[in-house]
Amino acid sequence: MRISALRFFFKKMLKRRDIHFDDLPFPKTPRKLPTVLSPEEVHRMIEGTTNLMHRTLLMVLYGTGVRRTELSLLKVADIDSKRMVVHIRQGKGSRDRDVPLSPKLLEALREYWRWKKPRFYLFPSTEGHRGVEAPMSDKVVWWAVREAARRAGITMQYLDVALHDLQREFELARSKPRHLVPQPRVPSAPLRAGLDGLIDSLLAAQHLLEMFRRALPDGTSRRRLARLSNRLTKIVLETRKLRTP
Repeated sequence: MRISALRFFFKKMLKRRDIHFDDLPFPKTPRKLPTVLSPEEVHRMIEGTTNLMHRTLLMVLYGTGVRRTELSLLKVADIDSKRMVVHIRQGKGSRDRDVPLSPKLLEALREYWRWKKPRFYLFPSTEGHRGVEAPMSDKVVWWAVREAARRAGITMQYLDVALHDLQREFELARSKPRHLVPQPRVPSAPLRAGLDGLIDSLLAAQHLLEMFRRALPDGTSRRRLARLSNRLTKIVLETRKLRTP
């Protein structure tokens, strides 16, 4: 930073032509190997989430490798299920790009949409903060990853870099040959259909509870409905574990 400031000062401000860039060399910066989470640690983080939104946040981070700001600004229209890509609008460097969308991630996004029913932004804010028509803060993504890492038993030295580790793990997973990636056993079609129906019913019930809770004034009844909605979220997460081993 200081060398860049000196270069700008002599070349642009003082218009010194007798000084070459070689006279102001950049110091060598040490290069270290990045900390990369193992697939088992990533699995523990995803399974350790406490609600469906945080689970979907981590799955999108791991499945696409997007940055937290890009994730918070994702819109519902950016999910292209026909081409199986996710459109990233004005990402790093103010550039648009497309990232691949896996069938498993698409299924998780559809389940999340049936529960949350977002209109414009995929992960909207709440009424008490920015409003449901605005995107949530990228700090929410940071907090969700940090809390999931803590619940998964990730050591403290990993907590500060866990968000970038998910992006590196995504790049490593893409570079692995498919025959080297262990494939889990898939449940039978009738079992998956039955579990899908159960999950849809639970999500519909939770959506109704949220509607009743928002209509009620602050009080004991509203807090009870909130606790019941959280219990349904845990049941949905446990049911999903049965569907996808």
